[in-house]
Amino acid sequence: MINWFFSRWNWYAKPGVESNAPKEINDAILTAINVKLVEEVLYCPLLEKVIVLVDADNYFDAIGMGGRCVELASAISGMRVQVLTAEDLEKMIEYALDAFEELPFVDDDISNRLVGEGFLTYRELSYIDKQDLMLLSSFTRLQTNELLATVKRFAEFDED
Repeated sequence: MINWFFSRWNWYAKPGVESNAPKEINDAILTAINVKLVEEVLYCPLLEKVIVLVDADNYFDAIGMGGRCVELASAISGMRVQVLTAEDLEKMIEYALDAFEELPFVDDDISNRLVGEGFLTYRELSYIDKQDLMLLSSFTRLQTNELLATVKRFAEFDED
């Protein structure tokens, strides 16, 4: 179900763990966060972010005391690492799909593409490169500028 939203699948995962991350990033994540706790690794290259899905019962173990496992995974992989349960990710996806459709020029298809690339908040979307947004959406430069200006205003009030 969640896989539908993430478009770039490269299957380099260790046995039993689904991943779309390049092998070196996947290995770094699974080294820092116990492979037995990880259900899936979702790579979001435009954001330089990795979402690590874990079971709710293993959430605190996956993060580690004081967030040490996440910090280590981030340091080794060079990516921003976000640990979530599947339920939390589904809620964030639903929120993002609804929220992005309220932006100017954004319809259901473009909202799905943005979420499929890993953008789940206005704050994350505010960091998108103009060229990447134009490629994802086929917006004109003027539409892109107007959309990003709106996103940056909304991002000020967004809880990440």
